Amino acid sequence: MSSNPLTPFELSDLCDPFGRPPRNVDDARALIGAIEALLAARGITLRPPPPEPTACCGRGCSGCVWQGYYAALLGWRDAAKNLLFVKTGD
Repeated sequence: MSSNPLTPFELSDLCDPFGRPPRNVDDARALIGAIEALLAARGITLRPPPPEPTACCGRGCSGCVWQGYYAALLGWRDAAKNLLFVKTGD
Protein backbone atom coordinates (compact mmCIF):
# COMPACT_ATOMS: atom_id res chain seq x y z
CA MET A 1 0.00 0.00 0.00
CA SER A 2 1.25 3.47 -0.82
CA SER A 3 2.20 5.75 2.06
CA ASN A 4 0.96 8.94 0.38
CA PRO A 5 -2.77 9.52 0.06
CA LEU A 6 -4.09 10.97 -3.19
CA THR A 7 -4.60 14.69 -3.34
CA PRO A 8 -7.60 16.30 -5.01
CA PHE A 9 -5.25 17.62 -7.68
CA GLU A 10 -4.38 14.09 -8.78
CA LEU A 11 -8.02 13.71 -9.86
CA SER A 12 -8.28 17.08 -11.60
CA ASP A 13 -7.85 15.74 -15.15
CA LEU A 14 -10.28 12.84 -14.64
CA CYS A 15 -14.00 12.71 -14.10
CA ASP A 16 -14.26 12.10 -10.36
CA PRO A 17 -15.33 8.44 -10.09
CA PHE A 18 -16.35 9.06 -6.47
CA GLY A 19 -18.64 12.01 -7.17
CA ARG A 20 -21.91 10.32 -8.08
CA PRO A 21 -23.37 6.88 -8.67
CA PRO A 22 -23.41 5.47 -12.19
CA ARG A 23 -26.65 6.09 -14.12
CA ASN A 24 -26.21 3.34 -16.69
CA VAL A 25 -23.87 0.55 -17.74
CA ASP A 26 -21.61 2.93 -19.69
CA ASP A 27 -21.20 5.07 -16.57
CA ALA A 28 -20.44 1.93 -14.56
CA ARG A 29 -17.78 0.81 -17.04
CA ALA A 30 -16.19 4.27 -17.02
CA LEU A 31 -16.22 4.35 -13.23
CA ILE A 32 -14.54 0.94 -13.07
CA GLY A 33 -11.90 1.96 -15.61
CA ALA A 34 -11.11 5.21 -13.81
CA ILE A 35 -10.85 3.55 -10.41
CA GLU A 36 -8.75 0.66 -11.70
CA ALA A 37 -6.38 3.19 -13.30
CA LEU A 38 -6.08 5.11 -10.03
CA LEU A 39 -5.44 1.91 -8.09
CA ALA A 40 -2.83 0.72 -10.60
CA ALA A 41 -1.06 4.09 -10.57
CA ARG A 42 -0.73 3.84 -6.80
CA GLY A 43 0.25 0.16 -6.81
CA ILE A 44 -2.82 -0.76 -4.76
CA THR A 45 -4.66 -4.02 -5.23
CA LEU A 46 -8.37 -4.53 -4.65
CA ARG A 47 -10.72 -7.38 -5.41
CA PRO A 48 -12.25 -7.22 -8.90
CA PRO A 49 -15.41 -5.17 -9.35
CA PRO A 50 -18.70 -7.06 -9.41
CA PRO A 51 -19.52 -8.70 -12.74
CA GLU A 52 -22.26 -7.22 -14.89
CA PRO A 53 -25.56 -9.09 -14.70
CA THR A 54 -26.41 -11.48 -17.50
CA ALA A 55 -29.91 -12.57 -16.43
CA CYS A 56 -32.00 -9.39 -16.69
CA CYS A 57 -35.42 -9.96 -18.23
CA GLY A 58 -35.82 -6.30 -19.18
CA ARG A 59 -39.25 -5.89 -17.57
CA GLY A 60 -38.23 -3.35 -14.90
CA CYS A 61 -38.74 -5.71 -11.99
CA SER A 62 -38.61 -4.44 -8.43
CA GLY A 63 -35.31 -5.75 -7.16
CA CYS A 64 -33.86 -6.02 -10.68
CA VAL A 65 -30.45 -7.65 -10.99
CA TRP A 66 -29.13 -4.27 -12.17
CA GLN A 67 -30.16 -2.65 -8.88
CA GLY A 68 -28.14 -5.27 -7.04
CA TYR A 69 -25.22 -4.76 -9.41
CA TYR A 70 -25.17 -0.99 -8.89
CA ALA A 71 -25.37 -1.44 -5.11
CA ALA A 72 -22.45 -3.90 -5.20
CA LEU A 73 -20.52 -1.56 -7.49
CA LEU A 74 -20.96 1.30 -5.03
CA GLY A 75 -19.61 -0.94 -2.27
CA TRP A 76 -16.58 -1.74 -4.44
CA ARG A 77 -16.14 1.97 -5.23
CA ASP A 78 -16.25 2.84 -1.52
CA ALA A 79 -13.64 0.17 -0.73
CA ALA A 80 -11.39 1.64 -3.44
CA LYS A 81 -11.92 5.15 -2.08
CA ASN A 82 -10.96 4.01 1.41
CA LEU A 83 -7.74 2.47 0.07
CA LEU A 84 -6.87 5.47 -2.10
CA PHE A 85 -7.53 8.13 0.49
CA VAL A 86 -6.39 6.36 3.64
CA LYS A 87 -4.47 8.52 6.05
CA THR A 88 -1.12 7.10 7.07
CA GLY A 89 -0.41 9.03 10.23
CA ASP A 90 0.30 12.36 8.50
